[in-house]
Amino acid sequence: SVAVVNIGSVVKALVRNPTGSTTAAISAGGDVTVSAVFTDDVDVLAVAGSGSINVGLGAEVAIVSDRSQAIASLDDGSSDADGVRIVQAGQVTVSATATRTVAVTADGAAAGAAAAAGASVARARIDSAAATTASVGEHAQIGVQTGSSVAGLTVSASSTDTVTAKTVAVVVGTLAGEGNEARAEIADTVTASIGGG
Repeated sequence: SVAVVNIGSVVKALVRNPTGSTTAAISAGGDVTVSAVFTDDVDVLAVAGSGSINVGLGAEVAIVSDRSQAIASLDDGSSDADGVRIVQAGQVTVSATATRTVAVTADGAAAGAAAAAGASVARARIDSAAATTASVGEHAQIGVQTGSSVAGLTVSASSTDTVTAKTVAVVVGTLAGEGNEARAEIADTVTASIGGG
């Protein structure tokens, strides 16, 4: 049996000026929060069995690749005139949070009176394309207007990743051989940044 799962979900929370606008602004009596939250919980199981009075062969493959993204951003402007403006607010928070849980199991058995061979492969990977990003873009104007104020700015990104891979192969025969491969990898990026301008 073969089970292959690719995850490419993207969660975005963005603030940007409308195209061509140089006057759009946020003014709030309380806090302003721009938050992107992504959660996945994936459990993949590949199971197979085979038997023969002569030769038994079995193969199980389970693969998961997670490229999901959580993005929270005050978008870039091309100049101070069209950057995102937060004129008045309490605390301004830009945050991205991702929780990824990936479990992969490949179980199999093969039996043959004369010979048997089996292989199980389990691969779980949070890919390098997976990202958790919080950013304040270039030329953002936060609390800089005369007569207005912003109490504070927090930009944060966090990722909690749990990856497990497990294989089991059982072979029974006068001549028997088996091969197992279990691989778990985490290669995602987590970034919090404030642009210039």
